[in-house]
Amino acid sequence: MPWQLLVQAGQRYLRRRFRRDIVAEGRESLAEWLLHYGPALRKSLVRLLAGYAVFLVFGFLGAPYLYRLFRPEITLYVLAPTDGFQVYFLLSNVIAVACLIPFAVREALFVYTAVTGRPFRGFRYVLIAFLLFVLGLYFGLFVFFPFLFRFTLTLSRAFHIEPYYSVQRYYSFMVGLSLPMAFFFETPLLMYTLARLGWVKPAVYRRYRKYAYFVLYVIASMITPPDVLAHLSGAVPLILLYEAGIFSTRFIERPASPTTGENSPPLS
Repeated sequence: MPWQLLVQAGQRYLRRRFRRDIVAEGRESLAEWLLHYGPALRKSLVRLLAGYAVFLVFGFLGAPYLYRLFRPEITLYVLAPTDGFQVYFLLSNVIAVACLIPFAVREALFVYTAVTGRPFRGFRYVLIAFLLFVLGLYFGLFVFFPFLFRFTLTLSRAFHIEPYYSVQRYYSFMVGLSLPMAFFFETPLLMYTLARLGWVKPAVYRRYRKYAYFVLYVIASMITPPDVLAHLSGAVPLILLYEAGIFSTRFIERPASPTTGENSPPLS
């Protein structure tokens, strides 16, 4: 069966890569591994959901300020009875997700410690992840989105078409560009962390650079308007972030292989 082959492949991967760290003796089965570490994963997920609910309340309080901050000069229209609520909920989620990022990184570090048994000193990871997300959100809201919006507006007026924008579509377009960009700004930290743990060799990033460029261009074409210039304007920041991730791994010492009996360096 395909799912059995997938489970067997997962078991072989865990035994080969993390024999000394994750798959402890006597717990070789993937099902037993999930049974052993499932409670820690479940507790982290519950804490994240609870934190999201709390921050969503604060998001509802801050959504009107965010709405007024990014209200365009053109007139927006309500085309459906639920447009106002959808915009309110959308902006509230932006605030909630931004506040949840440091807690999500903290929970990921807790799960890492529970699974590997290694201590971590992860405050700087939490801080850097939050700063990168805020920087990406700022770039998306104040640079990337205004540029693409003015570009589409100019195209419409070039054909003497007077634009009438729905309030729901306008803010969905804004969040649909800015929020993914904020997550993409975490790319250098993610690449550094994977290399620091020894899960991905730094040379792999350089070896598959051209394939990564193609994937990033495809991703940019999915979140930007259907225009080559818009695609390029989205792909360039993603490629620069990928290159920043490669640069961040340049000074990492190669960790010892798990088969040598030595642990890879702790996440610090």
